[in-house]
Amino acid sequence: MSEPKKSLCVAIVEDDPYISDLLTIRLRMAGYDSFVVDNGLLAPSVIADRMPDGIFLDLGLPGQDGFAVLKSLDTNELTRAIPVMIITAHGDRQEKTRAEAHGIVHFLVKPFNDQELLARTSIMLNEDGPRRLIGPVTYI
Repeated sequence: MSEPKKSLCVAIVEDDPYISDLLTIRLRMAGYDSFVVDNGLLAPSVIADRMPDGIFLDLGLPGQDGFAVLKSLDTNELTRAIPVMIITAHGDRQEKTRAEAHGIVHFLVKPFNDQELLARTSIMLNEDGPRRLIGPVTYI
């Protein structure tokens, strides 16, 4: 008898409890596990300890912003390959360009559409698809 397939887990780095609860419920309904970190300073160490399959990251966080979290994740051998989806109220081109510089390929602006969220989550966590960009053309 084969073991049941492990549920994929997403770290939700979000300080707004309404949004983090909404994301947790949507992920659970789609069959994913999740955990929430509500502080940018704590996020890199919690993520390194728990090693999720993907990360939803807000840019406006207490402690340190989402870009500082990305920088910490990028400098850690364990966490640099974890795919990240930015989910933020900051949807201007400058923010997207900064995210792309960190290899982010998934960027959602609040308020987001549930179907798009789940479709992008599925793509982000697909083991056969691109995880994160390193440099301009290399996928890991």
